[in-house]
Amino acid sequence: MLFASGNNEILRVPSFARKFDLKMQTPTLLASGNPKSDDNYRENFVRCARWSPDGKQALAQCEDRTFQFHIIEPDSVFSQPDAILDFAWYPWSNIDSPGSSCFVASVKECPVKLLDATDGRLRASYKIVDHRERQVAPHSLAFNVFGTHLYCGYEDAIEVFDFLRPGEGTTIKTAPSKKSKDGMKGIVSSISFAPDQSGVYAASSLASSITLFAENSGDDAVAYLDGMASAITQVKFNPTQPHLLYATQRRNDEILCWDIRQPFDVLCRFRRKASRTNQKLLFDVDPSGQWLISGDEDGGICFFNMFSENSEATFRFHAHNDAVGSVHFHPSQSLLLSASGSRHFNQGTTGDPSGSETSESESTDEDMDKDASCHHITRRKHAKPPFTTDSSMKIWSLQSNLDYGAPESGAVLSHTEI
Repeated sequence: MLFASGNNEILRVPSFARKFDLKMQTPTLLASGNPKSDDNYRENFVRCARWSPDGKQALAQCEDRTFQFHIIEPDSVFSQPDAILDFAWYPWSNIDSPGSSCFVASVKECPVKLLDATDGRLRASYKIVDHRERQVAPHSLAFNVFGTHLYCGYEDAIEVFDFLRPGEGTTIKTAPSKKSKDGMKGIVSSISFAPDQSGVYAASSLASSITLFAENSGDDAVAYLDGMASAITQVKFNPTQPHLLYATQRRNDEILCWDIRQPFDVLCRFRRKASRTNQKLLFDVDPSGQWLISGDEDGGICFFNMFSENSEATFRFHAHNDAVGSVHFHPSQSLLLSASGSRHFNQGTTGDPSGSETSESESTDEDMDKDASCHHITRRKHAKPPFTTDSSMKIWSLQSNLDYGAPESGAVLSHTEI
């Protein structure tokens, strides 16, 4: 992907303030672009995009089973053999240090892969094998805060690997057995570590539950959270207030917040626009812990102030013309990365995009009169493949005025015309 602007100038973005002032102004669009696609998958879109820990590149998980890098130059595409379930940057990844520049990826029916972020080569693999000796691909990946261990969530279990020792890991059962009513059942959909180095982490499941664990507690849960109504799709701790945990639910307009010191009651419910899609609409919290953001299926991005008692969005702006499935704050700059796209299905037939019924017969009334014995033959109608209305990635500035003067510390983005 190449981000487009009117010229090839270098934009130097001011450093990220601890608490940036939104001032109720629409963020400034710095760059935009579209994911690469090919003849086999023309309707490609980005499901999730995240800045690297050093903030110098972004990695996008795409619908066409590819990882696409977006850096100053050049552009890279790493194809995978099957559907991509999740990915996670190595916490100390830095493009200027080739040895540390890497990420892990979960691909269907494959071991967890450690991929080089510069050329896509396989560095190592981490195997999860079930009782039938089948390869299991986890639905969620997360590193602990020290980057020493990799946690992989799948059905009724979490596999823990020593990152420096690829191979087999240690299994943490989230439920004692299939028939047991205890524990957290279902696919572990998301894992998040508290940033205070306490070793506490939250794991969520598609069976509508969230459980707190500790790295030194093994299978023993620390606490179970209450207040969920549907499948949990994402959990995340506040970066500066590690006792606050946020979660989103499928087809639900609420982002829930708990104080894990009192986990039995929901502390706050932040309300975004009503969600009718099964697609994950990922949220993020800025490095200062002040702002929570989330996209919606109408192309908007909502900002919630964590230091306010108001649970309604402080500000919302229209960013895309399709569902915003991913939003991510830059780790050190006042920048926001957003990605849009979703599957849309034609409700009618191939003859009319509006969905109205149309005849596909080549015969006319005159032809029928000439040969009364001929039969009216129609071709079988097939539904159109899914399509997207806006498949794009955008970089936004969250400061009203950009300083183009002397360079400051932080990322330098090069904008090149497509």
